[in-house]
Amino acid sequence: MDRGDFRSCYAMDVRWGDVDMLGHVNNVQFLRYAETARAVYFRQHLGLTMGVGREGFILAEISCQFLQQLLFPGTVEVLTRVSRLGRSSLDVVSGIFRADEEKPVAISPCRLVWFDFEAQKSAPVPQRIRDAVIAYEVLTPEGV
Repeated sequence: MDRGDFRSCYAMDVRWGDVDMLGHVNNVQFLRYAETARAVYFRQHLGLTMGVGREGFILAEISCQFLQQLLFPGTVEVLTRVSRLGRSSLDVVSGIFRADEEKPVAISPCRLVWFDFEAQKSAPVPQRIRDAVIAYEVLTPEGV
């Protein structure tokens, strides 16, 4: 994972409450870091406000590869990019890094589906969203 493949970087402090009884950041916190960075990406770079409107992205699948322990105190930088753009879904990858380090402590890929909440089914990703992703990303997402 190369930091140069990402434009979106969101920094946040590791909180004392993120640490478990073993003294390292609990695994679920990594997913929360990625979730927050994803929401910031959608708001700042795609103009989307999560949870507003009759259509929007829903999380369909997520995983996390834990590469190193993370401890308190510290700052993480979550790098986020769209790696694949499909008809009704997109894949997002988040790299979680200690500030100023080149290797990630975790990598979290996920799949999001554009969803029509009234019809309760997936729908095509709007062209304006597709165009915004393509214009913003350093690397062209797969499927374009």
